[in-house]
Amino acid sequence: MVKIRAYIGEATEYDKKETLEERRPKSWLKSVSAFANGNGGVLLFGIADDDALKGLPDVKTASEKISEAVKSKMDPIPSIELQIRQEEGKDFILLHVAPGAETPYYYIGDGGRIAYIRVGNESVQATATDLKRLVLRGSNSTYDSLPTLYRFESFAFTKLRSVYRQRTGLELDAQDFVSFGLVDEKGFLTHAGALLADESPMRFSRLFCTRWNGLDKASGVMEALDLSKRQTQGYKGQLFLLSLSFFGWLLLAGTAVTAVESLLFGGVDNILSLETAASLSQAVSAAFIRQLLAGLASIALTPYIRLSLCGFYLRVTQGDAPQQPRLPGNDPWDNNF
Repeated sequence: MVKIRAYIGEATEYDKKETLEERRPKSWLKSVSAFANGNGGVLLFGIADDDALKGLPDVKTASEKISEAVKSKMDPIPSIELQIRQEEGKDFILLHVAPGAETPYYYIGDGGRIAYIRVGNESVQATATDLKRLVLRGSNSTYDSLPTLYRFESFAFTKLRSVYRQRTGLELDAQDFVSFGLVDEKGFLTHAGALLADESPMRFSRLFCTRWNGLDKASGVMEALDLSKRQTQGYKGQLFLLSLSFFGWLLLAGTAVTAVESLLFGGVDNILSLETAASLSQAVSAAFIRQLLAGLASIALTPYIRLSLCGFYLRVTQGDAPQQPRLPGNDPWDNNF
């Protein structure tokens, strides 16, 4: 049996209350709502904010009131299990909330009807986007599977057919599109089907594919930052100096653009003067020349900068770096980035 102290420390799956607040049931029922709308969780009664084991004076009465509050102030009623535990001579209540299949689960009270979700170790009110996701989950649907107003026969899938043929050696037929959830039974594209069409009608949508290492999902951004921090361990100072060396080239390119512009148009003051039609024409010409020169400078410098950074990356990751051990603290920049 898991000891009470194993639960201490609020996390996404756990929450704690020192007492059962009968007059303020929202203070703990919002956690019940959040657990049911998420992956489930355990609410512990009798644990103080400083993690001290306080216990409850009358766990039997408290259990009855918890059960009654869940039944009367939650809609729909989530699946719960109450456990009475004793530890260090004190009584505690563990309220286990199972992940719900009929989301969203609302707290009803104070003249409102509010659904909550867990964000870190807090139970927060669900946003409109969260509610849409919970509604779809509760109806065993996803956004991708919802039908659109676009007919299957109005769109081509040559790219998808080609990849499928290449990977499987088989041809995609109309029934396969239905089986894969790309077309519904009435011949309308689902959102997934519309995204995969050759000329997708969903102009303002993008398709993101993410690959996670291991079995746990994590933020791709955070993984990239962690990987960057590990790979540059011991080399951050060198990377800074390399980046700083580009400044001279950029300054030189900017100076060259300004010098050529001054030679062609007689200085910046003349270019900025727009009192006559002639000066306006001159300013437009100057702007065009400026953009052209800046573009030429960019064409010359961008490959140099990118290849320099790529070369640095290869040296760091393939072991062709200067003979300097990659140990924490070896590079003073490591503690600052």
